[in-house]
Order: sequence, then C-alpha cells, then structure tokens
Amino acid sequence: MDSECDLDTPINRAAYERARLTAQVRTSISWQMQELDIKPKDLATRMGVTQGRVSQIISGGENLTLGTLASVAAALGSHFTIDLLPESSQEVTKPDVENLVDQVQERAQLGTHEEAAEATLATVFALLAQAASHRVIQRFLEGVAEDLAEASNR
Repeated sequence: MDSECDLDTPINRAAYERARLTAQVRTSISWQMQELDIKPKDLATRMGVTQGRVSQIISGGENLTLGTLASVAAALGSHFTIDLLPESSQEVTKPDVENLVDQVQERAQLGTHEEAAEATLATVFALLAQAASHRVIQRFLEGVAEDLAEASNR
C-alpha cells in the first residue's frame, strides 16, 4: 500500500479523520445555508462577524472551535450531531433520493437556472458525501465544497 493511502499509522489516520471531519462540517453548513436560503453575508450578520470570517468557516481552511460551531448552529437555528463509531461500524445510510429530487425540481421551477444548478450541485454533493469513504473521493468532495462556497459568495 502506498504511503498516501496508508491509514495504519496514527499520524496518517489523524490526518484522514481531520480531512473527513472538515468536509463533513463544511458540507453540513453549506447544505443548511442552502436549505434555509441564507447567504454568507446573512450568516455573518446573524453571527455578528464579518463576511470574510464566514468565508473562512465555510472554506474549512482552519481549525474551527466548538464555540465557532455553536455560533454557526445558533445562527442557522440548527444543531450539529457527532457520533464516534468504531471503523467496523461504517454504515452507509440510504438517502431519501426522491425527496432530494423533489427539492431540486421545486427550486428549478421557482428560481433561475443558476439557482437550480446550485441546488442540483448541493444535492449531488450531499449524496456523494454520504457515500464517501476513500481519500480520493474525499479530496474530490472537498474541491466541490470549495466551488460551492465560492459560488454562494458571488
């Protein structure tokens, strides 16, 4: 096994878990903002921070404190859940695809083509994030999350 995919060492496993958790947090925040139709500037106002700070939070380029995550959750009227599971219990939950498709179609009818495209991307990203377990997929998803965050800042 090459060193890039070797998760047997504590250092590599920790780096993998950090990347995975970061992607999950970014995805959760972006998805919830999309669901609530909250723009980054609106989240910044609700949190009492700058829009630049919200961009840092969404981009995932730094360690986020529990306090910051609590502020994001409160500003979104939401909460985070955390589960610590043994590796052997990796379950793939089946997403409610029909509901997600309905949401995308509803947005497509109510908004512009750009809004429909954003909704579709967010939906696809959420589905892929649920199924991601390999580092290559994880890196791809992180790139998609960055693209979605940049698109929502425009």
